[in-house]
Amino acid sequence: MRFKTLYLENFRNFKEETIDFNEYKNEIQAPNGWGKTTIADAIMWILTGKLYSGSSDQMSLKPLHDTKLKVVAELTIITGWDGNDPQHPSEIILRKEYKEDWVTSRGSTVALLSGHTTTPYINTQKKSLQEYEKDLLKLFEVPSIEWFQILSHPFYFAQIMDWKKRREVISEIIGTIAPTEIFTQEPITRTVEPELRSASWDVDNAKKTIRTALQGKKQEQSILQNQIDGYVIEKTVSDDEFTKAAQRITSTMNEEANLKASKMGIKNPKVESIKQSIQDLEQSLNKSIGTDNSSLNKTNAEINDEIGKMNLRVSSLHESKRNAITKRDSILVEINKINQDNSNDLRIIESKKADANVKLARWDEVADQKYKPLEATACPHCGQDINTQANKVAQEEFNAWQSKELTDISNKIAQIKVELENYQKAIDDRKAKLPSLNQQESEQRSIIKGFEDNINKVNDDISTKKQAIRYSAPESDTTNAIREQIEAAKNALKDAEMESADTVKIDEEIRKLQAERETLQQTVTTYRITEQKVKEKAEKERSKSVIDKAVADLEVKEDALTLYSKTWLAIMDARLKASFPNVSIRLVKENIKADSWDPDCTIMDKNGAPFETTNTASKFFLGLGLIENLRRAKNLINFPVLMDDVEHITKANRNFSNDSQVIAFIASDDTKTSGTVA
Repeated sequence: MRFKTLYLENFRNFKEETIDFNEYKNEIQAPNGWGKTTIADAIMWILTGKLYSGSSDQMSLKPLHDTKLKVVAELTIITGWDGNDPQHPSEIILRKEYKEDWVTSRGSTVALLSGHTTTPYINTQKKSLQEYEKDLLKLFEVPSIEWFQILSHPFYFAQIMDWKKRREVISEIIGTIAPTEIFTQEPITRTVEPELRSASWDVDNAKKTIRTALQGKKQEQSILQNQIDGYVIEKTVSDDEFTKAAQRITSTMNEEANLKASKMGIKNPKVESIKQSIQDLEQSLNKSIGTDNSSLNKTNAEINDEIGKMNLRVSSLHESKRNAITKRDSILVEINKINQDNSNDLRIIESKKADANVKLARWDEVADQKYKPLEATACPHCGQDINTQANKVAQEEFNAWQSKELTDISNKIAQIKVELENYQKAIDDRKAKLPSLNQQESEQRSIIKGFEDNINKVNDDISTKKQAIRYSAPESDTTNAIREQIEAAKNALKDAEMESADTVKIDEEIRKLQAERETLQQTVTTYRITEQKVKEKAEKERSKSVIDKAVADLEVKEDALTLYSKTWLAIMDARLKASFPNVSIRLVKENIKADSWDPDCTIMDKNGAPFETTNTASKFFLGLGLIENLRRAKNLINFPVLMDDVEHITKANRNFSNDSQVIAFIASDDTKTSGTVA
């Protein structure tokens, strides 16, 4: 398929022109302002209703010499079909007419624009715009009108087209990746299949679910570790010492019973009563000491729990602080971008103003010019001035030239003023955002300071709590009172025993046994308290080992999800290389989070440089390769390629390896074409 001719009437600076195109390579060389881009705009307007750049500005198509005239553009296309099928004619003529409706109100001489109409034709048959687009899609078998721009403009798909739409086209070509394909390539990723199914195969949502569960388990892990660390166990009594002490207690009790039995006939009731009181008090003392130790353990456990909660609070504050810093940095980036954009636009405004001043000076220069008539020459026969008619004609031509020149300059100055207003409006709009952004940045700084103050306060509270932990239990008032009662009872016992000399020796033996047993009982009590702490700590450690395993399993799943994403990227990259061998395409880009990506669709050269950052010559060749890949992938026809600003490619390198017709526009001081301009 190729373009045969383009006819323009009242189209910008063309009053009436016909351009004939060669079958393959066409070069149109002309100075800037001649109308090269106008030709490309006319072709794209006929096909898509938009300009070559993708803009929808139909108002810019109007003729410069009289903006109220009807605009006509007609394109004759050689389809390459044999023409035997009415649905596939060998030649198609596409035509569009644009006309503005101007009305004059009653009592006024000023004409106002009331609307405009665009009328399309296919082979002289008038169509509605909807019918026209529908017929074009059917004739050329393209998915949408936008595909005319994709197939004919080397820069359109890679740079002008919205990246999300570009991503949709590429995704349609390379297809979706089934999870089973990833599971087969990396079997370990199958471990996260339940989470992916639950998240409807959204990797980010699956990660969020796993990370939430992991955070909860790590909190449990931290609490249990703090409780374990809170157990202070000093094993001062060995297992052997405990066994011997328990056995000796039994032995002393038997010996005491024998001694008491031997003195049954000479017992002093008063002495026996005091002894019984002492024995009861000693049992109460042992219970009170055990209660004091239990209270100490409970208090220490409560303190450790509070410390664990404070540590979680510190971690949460640090996370909130990091989020606030990220938000503040994002605001600063936006403020800097606004300032940079405003600075750039101000430089453009100054340049535009300078250009306007030059044109104003030119306007004054043209306006000051006066026609210099020919000197009068009298006819020798009649005496009349024979140059009168010549002066009249020359005067009219001068006036017409001067009027046209002044009108052209005025139009250009008016256009510059509109551009200045647009740039100034853009600057003002951006400036209007600055107070709010500065206020947001200040608020974020205050929020960050608040987080830092809270972190310091909680850390101080943790230090205070740690100082409150005690490693030995102070004796309670109850314990001290029982000791005093025992001491008083022992003194009373001595007095009573003085009254009964016959039982002194036996009682002395009994007292020795009781004193020994009391010491032994302290050993047994100490051992049992220590063993209870060991059991409690072991139980906590068993619970923590279960949590540790759950944490490890979740971390493995988190790594598996990351591997799932990387495998998806590898498969996608392989498909891209197969479908688009002439370019490199990036469909995702890393964000600030580790092993995390955002959707993207950037066309790059073989060295990984984004399309928009390469030089113009490279863009042409990358774009041509991309058009060829897209055409083959979608099984579309060869469509003519329009290439503006080809002067950026050296003449020796203008051999484009493309089966399509090429129309290249080249800025040059001379006007030369390989086609024909009538």
